[in-house]
Amino acid sequence: MSNNTADPLDIHLGIRLRRLRNRRGFSMERVAELIEVSQQQISRFELGKNRLSAAQLFRLARGLNVPVYWFFEGFEENAEELGRVRNVARETRDGWQASADEDLAQALLSHWRALPNDRQRRKVVELVETLTAI
Repeated sequence: MSNNTADPLDIHLGIRLRRLRNRRGFSMERVAELIEVSQQQISRFELGKNRLSAAQLFRLARGLNVPVYWFFEGFEENAEELGRVRNVARETRDGWQASADEDLAQALLSHWRALPNDRQRRKVVELVETLTAI
């Protein structure tokens, strides 16, 4: 990939960031404060022109109240990129697969975090406790 071509993952992350920022009603300036960068830098992230660091992505997820994996949902690797990674690593990536239970647990956690207050979160915990006691 040339230096002038945006990485498909960076573009995907930027689109997800913009969508979430708008959904939460945050300005670019407010999001920039979360990770201590300029508003212009947020714009470049959202356009996929600059790459988010792992630390920035982690802080964004915490500040915008989503799990980190939320940013990656819907991203599909293309065959060329996957082949390049396999060639460099000299191995396949078939060794680890998320189980359906892990996926469900992450989805439940994501929805639980999206609840607007502690009272509702406690009610969900009570419901789960009741269901597991049956």
